[in-house]
Amino acid sequence: FFSDTVNTGIYIFEPEIFKYISDGFYDFGKDLWPKLLRLKKPIYAYLMNEYWTDIGNIEEYKQGMKDALFGKISVKINGKKLKNAETVADTDCKIDKTVKFIGKSVIGKNCKIGKNVVIDNGTVIGDNVKIQDDVIIKDSIIWSNTVIGKKAKLCSSIIGTTVPSKLSVYNGLLFNIK
Repeated sequence: FFSDTVNTGIYIFEPEIFKYISDGFYDFGKDLWPKLLRLKKPIYAYLMNEYWTDIGNIEEYKQGMKDALFGKISVKINGKKLKNAETVADTDCKIDKTVKFIGKSVIGKNCKIGKNVVIDNGTVIGDNVKIQDDVIIKDSIIWSNTVIGKKAKLCSSIIGTTVPSKLSVYNGLLFNIK
């Protein structure tokens, strides 16, 4: 049958379902659902109207973060709105008075942001992030426990590791794989 609904890949099973799943590669859509239908076993679905997005690729992950930041979905963001800015910063942040905020962004708890930093629209900064002096960040996601070196420039990127001083990352990913 054809439908305009999609399978989100979120399943709740009774333990007995595992007796129908064989070892090795097993595809629910091609293997399990047809088997259960042939055996006339009940399959139930929940038709949801709530927000959902597949964050299985970088663009969708970034869009999900933006949807939360810009209020398309209701997410509790901890912290206080900073003076003269649309930025919300969580507790125990040390933000130099020379930092310039443009547009909407969010900063996690216990962050340290140095002198002459520019944090531009659409930026999400995790907890315990250290941003050194003269850094420019625009429309990027900085994961927790990250250090951004002096004079780095980040635009439309996802960062999950230390960024060396003077490094520029545009439309990229930077991670430390251990």
